[in-house]
Amino acid sequence: MARPLRILLVDEHTESRGQTESGLVAMGFQVTACPDEQQALGLCFAGTYDAVIIDLEVLVAGGMRLTRRLRDHVPYKSLPILGFAKPGALEVPPGSGLDLVIEDPDDPRGIFRAIHRIRQQRGLLASPDASPLNRHGS
Repeated sequence: MARPLRILLVDEHTESRGQTESGLVAMGFQVTACPDEQQALGLCFAGTYDAVIIDLEVLVAGGMRLTRRLRDHVPYKSLPILGFAKPGALEVPPGSGLDLVIEDPDDPRGIFRAIHRIRQQRGLLASPDASPLNRHGS
């Protein structure tokens, strides 16, 4: 059986981070969570992730900086980077490096589908056995 997708979750609000992390773990993701841009960079450079998810509502400047810094490094050019924010909460500038802004971080199935679509477009897919949807129904 293939390994679960490894997600780095960046959200400075402890409660929100915990809720999002719990939902992702329940879907079968392996999640590392941290509160800020600096810690996220350290974790990315020390480990390997299949995607990064950033809370943009509180980390707008830091989230954009983090995205640009990751995109500047060859191993992270094709890494799916998703931001999340409430509908209409912010406008993500073109060229930000974000692949997608999701509106509901508490929808792990939607997050999985978004990551899967990006990884598929880039030829980065793991075995279908790694899909949380295969273990929990579709």
